[in-house]
Amino acid sequence: MFKDQIIHQTEKPVLSNMTSPVFFTLQELLSVRGGARILNLGASSGVDSMFSGLSCDIDSCDLFTRLKDEGLQKSESDTAFINRLRRTCRQIIPPPHEKGYDIVLCWDGFNYLSSSVFSFLSRYLVNFVHSETMFHMYFHIHAKMPAIPGQFKSSADSIRVTYANDLEMMSPAYTQADINKFMPRYNVVRSMLLQSGLQEYLMKVGPL
Repeated sequence: MFKDQIIHQTEKPVLSNMTSPVFFTLQELLSVRGGARILNLGASSGVDSMFSGLSCDIDSCDLFTRLKDEGLQKSESDTAFINRLRRTCRQIIPPPHEKGYDIVLCWDGFNYLSSSVFSFLSRYLVNFVHSETMFHMYFHIHAKMPAIPGQFKSSADSIRVTYANDLEMMSPAYTQADINKFMPRYNVVRSMLLQSGLQEYLMKVGPL
């Protein structure tokens, strides 16, 4: 599978800045409407500062780092595999708010999941949302991508992405058709291709 295909091996940290218009649109929306309940599913340590002054309640968990190798370890029946994924998610994701989260930050995490884990997680996250919840995420579109998910922080007008090293691997390069297949209940609110080679998305789940 693509996650095993490491194609460049050195050990230097990599930092880059990129524009992220969809993310900043989300920030502007929050500045107008006020606070929100946010679920951060990545290892991004700067999330609190991204929404400082906006009265947001933020829950964070490094879900994608834990799930990215789960598909490779599948040795049981489909039912047992789904049950194992469900137990893992219950251990990591904080219990859902009574009214659901308003925003779910996925960053580039879905790129690192096998198709079966990707499909499961998109369905499982519906338990944590309401009809107006926004999902933000990035998908790599080039043949290569960093071998590990990035750490994301915002500055005044850009997003700073840090990778622990510059190892690369083959990218799944998900198309819109792939995303529709693995996330059938999700509707694209806004999407933009970034110069960094990421396709940025803002999505909402269909009728609950």
